[in-house]
Amino acid sequence: MRYGFISDIHGNLEALTAILDDLQDRELDEIVCLGDIVGYGPDPNACVELVQTRARYVVLGNHDSAAIGKTTLEHFNLYARQAIEWTREVMNSDAYAYLSSLPLKIIIDAMTLVHATLQHPEEWNYLFNTQDAVENFKQLRTQMGYIGHSHVPVAFCKENQRHWTVWDQHISIYPNIRYIINVGSVGQPRDADPRACYGIYDSEKAEFNIVRVPYEIKKVQGKMQKAGLPGYLIHRLFSGR
Repeated sequence: MRYGFISDIHGNLEALTAILDDLQDRELDEIVCLGDIVGYGPDPNACVELVQTRARYVVLGNHDSAAIGKTTLEHFNLYARQAIEWTREVMNSDAYAYLSSLPLKIIIDAMTLVHATLQHPEEWNYLFNTQDAVENFKQLRTQMGYIGHSHVPVAFCKENQRHWTVWDQHISIYPNIRYIINVGSVGQPRDADPRACYGIYDSEKAEFNIVRVPYEIKKVQGKMQKAGLPGYLIHRLFSGR
C-alpha cells in the first residue's frame, strides 16, 4: 500500500491544490489527513470540501476543533485567535458538520493517526524532541505513529530502550524499530522551506519520504489581505517560519 499524508492545511487552497495535483501522479492507494484543515488561511470551506472528497482517513486538529467550538481559544496566540474567529464567521454548515464528525485518533494497519501527540491527543500538546517522544512511545500500540501540529517534518525512532531523531527526507522503515513521524505542513511550513509539504509511506518498499511542492504563495497572500487576516500570518508564508 502507498499512503499520502497531508496535514496542517490551514485554509491554504493554493498549497492544497498543488499537493493534490502532485499526488495524482504518485499512484497512491489512500490519502490520509492529520488535521488542521482550517485556521490561518482564507479558504476554509474549499479546503474542507477537497479533503472530504479526496482523503479517506482524517483526524481532527486543534484549529478544526476551535473553529467548531469544541476547543476554547485561551491557548491560542492573538493571530491564531483572530484567524479562528474569522473562520467561524465564514465557515458554512457543511464544513462545520464535517469537522464535527472527525475523530481524534484512527488506527489503520500498523499505523496510529493523531494530530498532535499520542499521549493525550485531546490536550493538543507538541512533540518537539526525543524526550517528548519517549513518553509518546509508551502510548503507541502500533509500529508507526503519524502526527502533524508542529509544522516541521521529522521522525522519532525507538529500538528497545534507545531513542533518536531523524531529520532526513527519506526514512527506511525497519521491522524492529518503531516510529513517530511528523509529516510537516501543507499550508504553513515552519522548517524554513516555504514550499508545501507532505509525505508518502510505501509499505511494500518499507520507506517514508517527504515531498516538497511549490505553490502560488502571492495568490494566497492576496486573498488573506483581502479577507483582513493578520499581516503576520500573511508574511510568514514566504519565510516558511
